Amino acid sequence: ADSLYYGTQSLSGALSRLEFKESHGLHLQKGVMTFRWKEQALSLPHIAFETSHSSINGHLHISPHSNSETSIDGNLKARIGYSDIMELSKNMSDKAKQSASLYPNETLNIAIAINGSEKLLQIRQCDITLPTAFDIALNGAAHQFTDPQLREIQCDWDVHTYSLNFLTPFISDVQPQRFNIPYGINYRGHSYYATDTLYTRCTLTLNQGSATIEGGYCPNNRNYTLAIATDSLDLHAIIPHSKLGEVSLQS
Repeated sequence: ADSLYYGTQSLSGALSRLEFKESHGLHLQKGVMTFRWKEQALSLPHIAFETSHSSINGHLHISPHSNSETSIDGNLKARIGYSDIMELSKNMSDKAKQSASLYPNETLNIAIAINGSEKLLQIRQCDITLPTAFDIALNGAAHQFTDPQLREIQCDWDVHTYSLNFLTPFISDVQPQRFNIPYGINYRGHSYYATDTLYTRCTLTLNQGSATIEGGYCPNNRNYTLAIATDSLDLHAIIPHSKLGEVSLQS
């Protein structure tokens, strides 16, 4: 630590020379963090980590108030380079290594921003992008997330995919070529969680038709409801070795 200040009810400091090298070659070249703690309030105004190919930057503030609420504000921006993904995959399962061999030579970008309190925490931004593979945008809110009896979580998402061939090793247990992930899927939906039950409604659109799924699931008693509707969904395009064709149904 470059500096560390300690008082009877406070603590602050700065770290600017963190460096380590992982056994498989991942090298953290720069680590910076400043922190302050006073009267149960925690502040990390600057967090930054860098390798030759990746970077992570952000901040986090947690402050209690007299009305018994605790305010929370934070953001995170990350760029994860292709070379670092390859280094991390060396110590993973065979399927992960096979997936890494198909992974696009692109940089994974992540941006997350939250603010609010434990009574109402807003997810203002959650964007995850891997060029040529997918774009994911999510936002929502969590009510009373520290209380399991009153907790409610809701979110909306918008997902666009392009080539997802690097996921086929995880989907097919036999041969990846037996299952085809279609190019260009648009996936939009809304999810809501309350009283131990997850509800969701989503629409999946692709060149081979569309599907709408609406349902609920309670893990405690394993009860679920599900409604599915498809419009000219070409299952043969997804499972090329099958004899299935276009399907339109409501169930």
